[in-house]
Amino acid sequence: MKGKRIRSLLLTCALLIACAPLEALAAPNHTAPGVAVESDTEVLVTDGAVYVNPIYDDVITEEDITIPDVEEAGSSADNDGISTASDDEEIVYCTTVEEAGAILRAGMKAREESITVYYYGEAYVSGSDYFKELCTENIIPEALVETENADEGDYLRYNYGGTGYRASIKQDSNGELRYYTIYFTPTYFTTAEQEAEMTTTVDTLLAGALAFSEDTDDYDKLYTVYDYICSNVTYDNDNLSDSTYTLKYTAYAALINGTAVCQGYATLYYRLLRELGLSVRVATGYGGVVSEDTSDYYENHAWNIVQIEGKWYYADSTWDASFSDEVAVGTYTYQYFLRGTSDFDDLASPYTTTGIHYLMMDSSFTDAYAIEETRYHHYVAVVTAPTCTEDGYTTYTCTLCGESYVGDETEAYGHTWDEGTVTKEATTTEEGVITYTCTVCGETKTEAIAVKKISVPSVTLCASQNGEKIRLTGTITDYENISDYYTVTGHGFVYITKAKLGAKSLSINTSGRTKVTINGIGDTGAYSYSMTPKTSSTVYVIRAWVSYTNSSGKTVYVYSDPIYVSYNNLASQ
Repeated sequence: MKGKRIRSLLLTCALLIACAPLEALAAPNHTAPGVAVESDTEVLVTDGAVYVNPIYDDVITEEDITIPDVEEAGSSADNDGISTASDDEEIVYCTTVEEAGAILRAGMKAREESITVYYYGEAYVSGSDYFKELCTENIIPEALVETENADEGDYLRYNYGGTGYRASIKQDSNGELRYYTIYFTPTYFTTAEQEAEMTTTVDTLLAGALAFSEDTDDYDKLYTVYDYICSNVTYDNDNLSDSTYTLKYTAYAALINGTAVCQGYATLYYRLLRELGLSVRVATGYGGVVSEDTSDYYENHAWNIVQIEGKWYYADSTWDASFSDEVAVGTYTYQYFLRGTSDFDDLASPYTTTGIHYLMMDSSFTDAYAIEETRYHHYVAVVTAPTCTEDGYTTYTCTLCGESYVGDETEAYGHTWDEGTVTKEATTTEEGVITYTCTVCGETKTEAIAVKKISVPSVTLCASQNGEKIRLTGTITDYENISDYYTVTGHGFVYITKAKLGAKSLSINTSGRTKVTINGIGDTGAYSYSMTPKTSSTVYVIRAWVSYTNSSGKTVYVYSDPIYVSYNNLASQ
């Protein structure tokens, strides 16, 4: 922060003893049960006193705060007097600090210049600190307690310089001074008109640039509002040294005028997040950069703590705002956003110095808002789906620091191959190729088709009875494949009687044989022929034959094994 040098933070600690969140209380009904006071009882008027907001004790002096101006009344010549109720007026007094604080809070929210609180308390004793403590340690802190309302709590706490206070005290039926009519005259940094303008502008902003859908997560809200402030608010160096210009400390100055000091940044972030229903506080202390003479450099500073996923983190929009242009073009990430106690001041480029924060809040604050030790990580998941060959996984990358890790691994699901396509036929001398294609990714693989091993054509022979004839059937083996490699030139049967053949071998060239050529052949290479025997007892020697052209163009005959058969023999089977 570039504001006033730190002079004393002890009163800040004392003020924040009551900072922990309390349940919001409605303003009391003045017709609620209380104690009615007779108007003719004795009245004591206290001296006027001043309470300076400890946050601004180096900015606001007692002379800056108005003491309640009263009419002459009471028995003490030292008191200026306070006008009391008329004879026919009946007033009902608060009986708890919570009720009294709620009345003061309502008046401060309305920016009333004079606020009256009626309170029934302990008996006033001259010289006692009871009345002072009642106002400064009870009613005022209760007026500033955290509620669920965005324009209360820290928003009020950082928007006033202090208050004057004085009371007239009436006796009860026992003659004890216990009925306090307390007058507060707060000094504000904004007017009622400015707060009305502030509310209108906030409502417009939340309906426009900062409008969120129902499913927007808390991180996106925290970041978007933070980025809006960093991008639209500049530090008010022009009025930095002007102690009379207190508007610079307000969220109004930050939002409406676009320039403020650190309290303006912090209370604007507070106001907007509270409007969105998020948990946030303003933290005070001092900050600076590493220096040999640290006692001279550190200055009063304010920032925020915010809650996400049930945990509290630091956020300093004042210091990050200087780099909003770099963030916009993606060369920088906010360094002071959602940081922990151990890394709030661990900076990355483009910072050339290391910033230091010192939180000057008392133990009741730090106990109620335990800040995480390390920064919040906002991971964005990028899913890499599994493929046929590669495992799938998810890469989680933190948008704040760039840290990443891999998880959710899934196995590759393998190729789904089609039935394959023959892209090269096999021959008797070369392998063929069959190509398979994955129906999922289009990858291909090939397998070899073995060389065709084709033997020379061969033929079989069978004989059977066909009426009074002998039926001969022959089959060219593996005819379907043979026909791809050989040209079959003929096929049929050759036969001769056993007596006539004698010791010779039967072939096409054997003299006296009968050659039968079959013109038709089936797809399987089968053919048949019926012969009429000379007599039923004649024994024939028969062979089937097939002729083909070899690689030299020569016709080659292939024969089946010979069979010896007669009609009688077939008939007896």
